[in-house]
Amino acid sequence: MKSMATCFFLLFCILLLPEFQAQGQGNIFWSEEWKHSVPAQPQPAQPFGWMYDSLGFTALAYDEVRDVVYVVSPQFIIDPVLGLLPQPRIYILDADSGGVRMDMGRSAFHGAMGAGGELPLPLDTFTVSAAKPLGFMRNRMCVYRIDVDDEGRIYACNLVNPLWGYCKPVGATTVCDPDYLEQGPLRVWRWDTPSSTPQLIYATSNTSASAIGDAQDSELPATRWADAFSVSGKRGWYDPPGPSPPVQYDSVRIYIGGGNWPGQVTPNNEVVVLVEDRRPAAQRPDRDVQGGGKLSFRLGLRIRAPFAHALHGVAAEPLQHANGQLSGRVWMDGNFDSTAYTLQVQYDNQSLPQLYVPLAANVVSLSPALTGLSGALGYFELPQYGLKYLIATDGAGCTPNIPDGDNDLTHARIVDVTHPGQEFQVWGDSPQLGRNRLASIDNENGISDVDYRFKQYSPEENPSEPGTYFEFFVLMSKNGIARFQGRIPIPRPAVDLSAFTATALDGSVQLRWRVESENASLRFAVQRADSREGPWKEIGSVATRGTTHEAAWYEFIDTLDGTASTRNKLWYRLVEEDVYGYRSEFRALRVSLVTAAHTPAITLYPHPVQQKDGTLQLELRNEREERAVLRVWDLLGRSRFVMSGIQLVDGIVQMQVPVATLPPGIYMLVVRTDNGGTMTQRLIVR
Repeated sequence: MKSMATCFFLLFCILLLPEFQAQGQGNIFWSEEWKHSVPAQPQPAQPFGWMYDSLGFTALAYDEVRDVVYVVSPQFIIDPVLGLLPQPRIYILDADSGGVRMDMGRSAFHGAMGAGGELPLPLDTFTVSAAKPLGFMRNRMCVYRIDVDDEGRIYACNLVNPLWGYCKPVGATTVCDPDYLEQGPLRVWRWDTPSSTPQLIYATSNTSASAIGDAQDSELPATRWADAFSVSGKRGWYDPPGPSPPVQYDSVRIYIGGGNWPGQVTPNNEVVVLVEDRRPAAQRPDRDVQGGGKLSFRLGLRIRAPFAHALHGVAAEPLQHANGQLSGRVWMDGNFDSTAYTLQVQYDNQSLPQLYVPLAANVVSLSPALTGLSGALGYFELPQYGLKYLIATDGAGCTPNIPDGDNDLTHARIVDVTHPGQEFQVWGDSPQLGRNRLASIDNENGISDVDYRFKQYSPEENPSEPGTYFEFFVLMSKNGIARFQGRIPIPRPAVDLSAFTATALDGSVQLRWRVESENASLRFAVQRADSREGPWKEIGSVATRGTTHEAAWYEFIDTLDGTASTRNKLWYRLVEEDVYGYRSEFRALRVSLVTAAHTPAITLYPHPVQQKDGTLQLELRNEREERAVLRVWDLLGRSRFVMSGIQLVDGIVQMQVPVATLPPGIYMLVVRTDNGGTMTQRLIVR
């Protein structure tokens, strides 16, 4: 998951221009910023004593909204009546220092009730009744994998091995091993904030998706699930045609894959996609935990992939919607199988759940020599340049001549996957965290989990080496957790765009935009669409000035004709093209042809603003009367200033924003209305 901070950040620090690609294959300098090693013996009183044992920690996720790392740690407690009980914990670590963030979260652990440093895990996070099926290893893995969506909501799932359980004989007896027998549904929980009580949002349902299933009636096959787990998307507003008001939909998609359990004949070769359940509440399954309520997610899509072994990594690219279907690439990593991608396709006119079986030609593998075998995956894009990158980690494979303590295949790296069939490694391998092969459950996987962040240091913060840094957060069971930082030379963007306005005139639309500087720029392509999602059509272009540090305004007039003149609203965006062929897409603007005089816009003056001046003058131009909230975000996605209760009008509202408490730097000023509309402007404080 990468959300608002990444989007804001990449507007200003575009990665990988041609001079950076030239150094691609070579190793860059990586530094180990912090590391927590596994203690030699259990140390429950120590801050990281819980890492002892390969099952002491299983997954991590970076939250860029709060700049913290969540680490899953399965635990046991001894109850005098019930005996051995699972009590998992999810720790909150500061991304910079690696220390526990005691100022965040709300522990529900029996020995630290109410304290910070953890996500709350109350007893209704899992089942303890002997009359109900539990989870793998008598529910020790009731919280196993974790990820964060694009707005900072936190998701975790359990591990089932297999779903609904089976009888694994103990030795030569007919006694069933309770670790495998007492298993229930695959479950997914969500925390809206680090201190909120988690909600059960999905549990494996029956084939009609009307209730939580069982061994006799299940929408998923009885196999192993949750070795691979990934979450993408966020909530958003949908503007239906006609007079209907906007509707908020949750576009989060949850990807889950698994592997094989002992004695399983047919391998689990599927990735399931969970989506928001938009049926009426009466049709949705009831939760089976304290507090009741309804499940809010359902099985939306099953993707059948050509994997014959445990799937340890999954990462999805953003979806495209066209011709009545959603489609996009999904990357997968399986033990003994090289990293590969396949398509996911979901049709608008078919009921859920759907099954997608890709053609053999639509399954493409990367070179095993490049990515190694199984491991965790990540994905990010630079949409301004149309570039796509995969974060791939090595697994150990099952090589008999490599002892457990002598494994070299434990590195993370970034691979350019923009053009299928032309992938290449961009940056050198990250340092090796450890050499033990043993992972959480399956000892053929080295790195259990990986995540990343970008961080920008100003000259004031890092006088010796300011600029942009890329960092890996790596978790390797039986080895530890670490943050590795790569010092990456990143040039300034080709174009520094500071303003973009669209104003409807009589029979035309006037577009004006201001640039503060240009670097090897060639032209601006002007594109138009009927909706924010497109499809976009180029309607003209404006030549740029090449390379200059002088500010200037550009203008383009769209003379409306044909069907465009009959629309109530149109969308416009700019696409800058430089002399090397790279393209930068800037944010889209909506212009209303009905209320032409008041297209939503923000005007700042003076700009850039001096911190010593204390205040910034602001004009908010809107097309209707409504209330709004103004926020100022820094490049790490942290909210630095909030002003609520702003009353907008059909016209212009003038106001002042204090800047005296903002350190010099670049910020994003965002105004969000009660109707879901947003206005965004870059803010520079000097």
